[in-house]
Amino acid sequence: MNRNIITTKELNNNLTVSVLLSQKLSNTQQARNFIINTPTGSGKTFAIQEVLFPRIYSEQSHLLYVVNRNAVLGQFSASLKEYSQRHPDMAEFLYQHVTCMTYQRLETVLRTCESVAGTIYDTRRYNYICLDEVHYFWHDSSFNPYTDLSYQHLLFNQTGFRFLMSASLTDEMIRKLQADLYNHTREASYRGPIHAQPNPEKYISSRCPIIDNLKPDYSNLHVNAFNVMDDIPELIKKCQGKTIIFVSSIAEGNRIADLFKSNNIADFKVLTSKYRTEPDMNETMHSIALRDTFDCSILITTTVIDNGVNLKDNSIKNLFILTHSKIDLIQCLGRRRTSKDEQLNLYLCRRNLKYFTDLKRCLDSVWHSYSIIARYKSAVERLHIYHDNPEYQGDFNKIGYYINAVNKLCCIPQAQCPHFHSGCHYRGNCNYQYREFRQEFHINPLSVENITAQIASINNIIERFNIDGADAFLLEQLQWLSSDGALIPHSDTGRVALIQALNDELQKHICQKMSSRQFTDFLARPEISSLCRKLCTPRIPLSKPVTKHTAIDLLSSEAALAYEIKQTEEKSKKYYLLVPKESTI
Repeated sequence: MNRNIITTKELNNNLTVSVLLSQKLSNTQQARNFIINTPTGSGKTFAIQEVLFPRIYSEQSHLLYVVNRNAVLGQFSASLKEYSQRHPDMAEFLYQHVTCMTYQRLETVLRTCESVAGTIYDTRRYNYICLDEVHYFWHDSSFNPYTDLSYQHLLFNQTGFRFLMSASLTDEMIRKLQADLYNHTREASYRGPIHAQPNPEKYISSRCPIIDNLKPDYSNLHVNAFNVMDDIPELIKKCQGKTIIFVSSIAEGNRIADLFKSNNIADFKVLTSKYRTEPDMNETMHSIALRDTFDCSILITTTVIDNGVNLKDNSIKNLFILTHSKIDLIQCLGRRRTSKDEQLNLYLCRRNLKYFTDLKRCLDSVWHSYSIIARYKSAVERLHIYHDNPEYQGDFNKIGYYINAVNKLCCIPQAQCPHFHSGCHYRGNCNYQYREFRQEFHINPLSVENITAQIASINNIIERFNIDGADAFLLEQLQWLSSDGALIPHSDTGRVALIQALNDELQKHICQKMSSRQFTDFLARPEISSLCRKLCTPRIPLSKPVTKHTAIDLLSSEAALAYEIKQTEEKSKKYYLLVPKESTI
C-alpha cells in the first residue's frame, strides 16, 4: 500500500493524527474498524478526543475506552476532565457516556461472571470502542494468561466502530487483527462478497484501514552504550538532570537499587506492580498520573509505566533501557515526551551472547511444555477424577513435570488438581501462569503466538553475534530505532575512558619480557585486572582471575587498545612480550 511518510517532527496543526482519522472516517464508507499504528507522541489519544467526543455528543451515543495500565487510566481520566472544562456544554454528557477501564479489569469480570449483559462491560451498548496500546494482547500474554478473553470479547461479534491504537504493532499482529475483525464482524454488508474478490487479503485490509504513514524521529537522541548493569552507578554520577531506568524484572530493579546503595547514591525510588500495596510506590505512581513527573532524581521502574504514560518533565534528561524486545524499547522510549529540538540521553546495554542463549534455552523449554501440555490436554482435564488410580499415575507424573517446567503457563483449577499447585514456581524470564479458568484447562493462544515471535527474534540476535561480535545486540537496538535503514550515531564514553586507562597502564610496561609466572602476576595487579574485568564481555567476576588467554584475546580483539601480547620461546621456556600493535618485534 502506497502511503506518504511523515516524521513526527513534521507534524503540525495542518497535519495530525486527528486530521488523518477524520479523513478516514469520511472517505471510507464500508470501514468500521481502524488501526492507528503511529509513533508515541503523535497524538493518538488527542485525536480520539478531538474527533470522537464531538461525534458521540452529536449522535447521543456511547464510547468505551480500554487501556492496559492503571497509570494510563488515570491520565485518560485527567484528559477527559480537561476536555470537559474546555467544553462545558458537553461535560455532563461525556461523564455519562464515556466509559474507561483496563483490559485486566474486564478480564477479571469475564472470568468470574456468567454474563455481563446490561453492564458497562457489555460491548453492545457502545457505538464506538477504542482499544489503546492494543499490542497488550500479545505482549502481556507472557505473564497474563487471560489476554485472549478481553481480545475475543472486544473484537469478536461486535457492531459499531472500533479503533485499535499502538505505536509498536508488528506486521503479523496487524494481519491477525484485520482478519479477526473481518471474520467476526456481525454486519454482512460490512464483510461483503469476499469469495468474489481477486485479492481477498487486500479486500480485508480495505475493510480495516490503517493509519501508519507517520514515522518516529529520533534525531534528538544522544545514544550511549554500556556493557553491564554494574556500569550504571558510575554513569549515573556523570548524568545531569533526572533519570529513568527501565528494567525487565523486579529482581533486576532490586539489583540496581543495591548497586546504588553500595555506591552511596541515595536519591532514587523503585516503582513496580506492587505500588498498590507500597505507600512510597503508590505516591510515585499518583504523581506520574496527575503531574506527569516524579519527585526523586532517579526512578527505577518495571513495565508498570512502559505503555501509554506521558512524562512531560523537561528535567528528565536520561533514559536507561534494559530490554531485549523491540516493543519494550519503543514503548519505554516514548514515555518521555520531548519538545522540538530538546536533546535526550539514551543508554543502551550491550548484553552478551550468553544472555541470549540462556534466554533461548528458557523459551525453548516453555515452547516444549506447550506442545506436551497440548498433547495431554484431555488427560489433564480428567485428572481430578482418576489421579489416585495407579493405572494413570505415569501420565499424571509426566504431565505434572512438564506443567511445573512450563512455569505456571496454563490455567488449571487448583480445586481440581491440587497436586500441581503444590510444586509450581517461577523460573527466570518465563512468567507464564496457570490459574482457575471457569473450571477448565486453558492455553492462551496469543501467548503461543507471542512466544513464537520471541524465539524467532532471539534466534536472529544470536545469529547476529556470529557476524557483528560483541556489538551485535547494540547494533540490533540501533536498527530498531532507525526507521530509514541508517543507524543513528552512538557513543561509548564509559568504554572509551576504560580503554584509555588500560592503554596508559600498558604503556608503562612496553617491551617488558615476562615469564609465564611474571605475566600471571602482572595480570593480577589491581590496576590491570580491574580494567580488564570491566572491558571483557561477558564481564569476569571478582571470584575468578584474569587469565593469560583472556588478556591476550582482549588486547587482540579490541581495536582501540594500542598494545598486544607476543609470545616467544627461549630455551624451551615461554615468554610474553607487550608490544605496540603492528610492531615487527
